[in-house]
Amino acid sequence: MMKKFLLFVFIASLLSCNSESDVGDITQGVGPWNLVNIKGGVNGTDTDIDRGAITWVFNDLNFTLFVTNNIGGIPTGIDDGEHDWRIEESGNEEFLIIDDVEYGAITLGSNTLTLNQNITSSGSASDKYILRFVR
Repeated sequence: MMKKFLLFVFIASLLSCNSESDVGDITQGVGPWNLVNIKGGVNGTDTDIDRGAITWVFNDLNFTLFVTNNIGGIPTGIDDGEHDWRIEESGNEEFLIIDDVEYGAITLGSNTLTLNQNITSSGSASDKYILRFVR
């Protein structure tokens, strides 16, 4: 009985671990990624976006991304509709490639996704955007 209890506690503690450094699969979980903030650019944008206004849904079976933007005027650089995507590694970073164009470095947490366009596979850039998504 005690062994079963300790096994249960061990498994529960593993499942409850939740840190931003936990990198997972960009398609993991259900539902769309909601763009909630975009920061940067030449003019120093820092715009919060209502959850559900701009969504990205990744499909890892056919590697398509479906983008829906219900508000417009936000410089995401990706049009509404379906796009091809993949992940490429370079050095210690992973980069999201959309329609064969490098889009940004990925930081993936348990419920957050950050795309930093200032970090590129060929070095750093300036005056690009950082997009923060949540589930």
